[in-house]
Amino acid sequence: MDLIREILLHAEEHCSYPNSFSGTPGVLVEIDGVSSTEIDFHIRLLKEAHFLSGYGGGQSPEYIQAIKWQGYEFLDKIRDGKQWKRLKGILSKTGDFSFETVSRAASSLVAEQLKHFAPSCLAIIAAYFVGLFTKPFWK
Repeated sequence: MDLIREILLHAEEHCSYPNSFSGTPGVLVEIDGVSSTEIDFHIRLLKEAHFLSGYGGGQSPEYIQAIKWQGYEFLDKIRDGKQWKRLKGILSKTGDFSFETVSRAASSLVAEQLKHFAPSCLAIIAAYFVGLFTKPFWK
């Protein structure tokens, strides 16, 4: 899963938007310490899962043109480095690094963070509305 995350982060950083769907050249991913064969294999998996669009394969390398909706949905859950490290620590105890498990566990961590964030958001919203009702709106 580390390689999947690195490929998605690389694509996000290097794909030129908004022209990425209009036939512009793709991005060739190179990651230190990882063979091009392994990178190409994982890009093909990401394309099959509708996370990326691109071209290549067979005897030619895989090029990424854009991250698709599902790719962003997943990347948003695992983008943060601290969160990713925490997630891997939790999943290492189970030994299950399947996409489904990673995605659900990441969603659970986000939900946990929202529980801690929600009270402060409600306080800000309440203060805003109190301010609206205590001051005349026409001034």
